[in-house]
Amino acid sequence: MRRRIAARLTPLITTALVVLGAASPRAQSLELPIFDTHIHYSAADWIEYPPDRILGILEKAGIRRALVSSTPDDGTLALHARDPKRIVPILRPYRTRDDMGHWWQDPAVLDYVQERLQKNRGVHKGIGEFHLFGGQAGTFVVKRITELAVQENIYLHAHSDELAIIELFTIEPRLKVIWAHAGMSSGPQAVGALLDRYPTLWVDLAIRNGDVAPGGTFADVAEGLTCTDCHSQHGNQPAQYRNLRNSTGGVSGRVAPTGTGPASRVSGATTSPPPQAPLPDK
Repeated sequence: MRRRIAARLTPLITTALVVLGAASPRAQSLELPIFDTHIHYSAADWIEYPPDRILGILEKAGIRRALVSSTPDDGTLALHARDPKRIVPILRPYRTRDDMGHWWQDPAVLDYVQERLQKNRGVHKGIGEFHLFGGQAGTFVVKRITELAVQENIYLHAHSDELAIIELFTIEPRLKVIWAHAGMSSGPQAVGALLDRYPTLWVDLAIRNGDVAPGGTFADVAEGLTCTDCHSQHGNQPAQYRNLRNSTGGVSGRVAPTGTGPASRVSGATTSPPPQAPLPDK
């Protein structure tokens, strides 16, 4: 089942901290670059953590590339403007946190997404992370978001349950979806079944480290990885930024490069050298 979950991730987003059985002595001795696929830089962070400070934290943590979304999108664009080689922007459909509970049925949110994509054409490589659950996908807003993703050849980053993932692919089978948190509470059999069913579905394991490697050890995990989901929670102090080096350092020296092996469709913070174009240019 572990190998089925970690089936495939193409070079356009090589994003896994992979353990191939017990880490080899060579892997343990390497400090490998990291691609973190789940970071937020929202308004609550901006004063205490201006862009240059954030980029310094990422550098010290060994994060060469980062998939970043923000509420609102201005935070992501500010980071990208200062370091476009490191920051991979994705467009969160939230102007404020209030949008989280109703974005999927709010035409004004759709207008916001379309305006941002048009104004910053080619910058955003995805739409998300957004929250969407079973029974919520049958709206004009969601349908149009799926159309935009295919039209622009970009990804959706979905914080969703299993049913919502099925509904998204039912609306548009050509989607490319990163399933945030591997469904948060979904078990390995459920995740594996959906990865088997949809070749263009990937998962990140933000906040799932304990599920992948209970107790913090990777020695008995066939294939595992991590990402940080770095952001401040409900306006509290963004301690995840302060602890980012600890979050990545505990695993960065104990893993092997991913290449294109069987672990490549589970994504997190990668130890593979970041490719020149991890996502489509369009």
